[in-house]
Amino acid sequence: VYSPIIASGSVDILLAFEELEALRYLPSLKVGGTVIVNEQRIMPSSVISGDASYPDDIPERLGERAGKVLRIDGLRMAIDAGSPRSVNMCLLGVLSQFLDVGESTWRDVITQRFQNKYLNANLVAFELGRQFNPSLLGDKRNCK
Repeated sequence: VYSPIIASGSVDILLAFEELEALRYLPSLKVGGTVIVNEQRIMPSSVISGDASYPDDIPERLGERAGKVLRIDGLRMAIDAGSPRSVNMCLLGVLSQFLDVGESTWRDVITQRFQNKYLNANLVAFELGRQFNPSLLGDKRNCK
């Protein structure tokens, strides 16, 4: 039965564009699952105003549940690709290595969605993400 609600502990791979987002959705990850997280921190207004603090132990907390945590410097990758706005494509490239979808399908969809001046940067960013090699991590839980 299809449901838009994700059951706790049912997600194999958690993709997060920001560290606090990864922590927020961590309960949905299967124990031993994989977290792909952009290491960039975007401070919520409550942190900026001083009403709350940003947790310093996010990587450790992610590692307590996940079998593998891939911390990606998505902003650096995107800048290298030619556009800091392409962080999402870098992370998508990393994720694509874990899914049974051919590279040409990914590229075709990106080309269809970005028929503008950002197409080349998005394709380059996606490729940089695909070049990220999680197997080099060995038993490590974090990677930059």
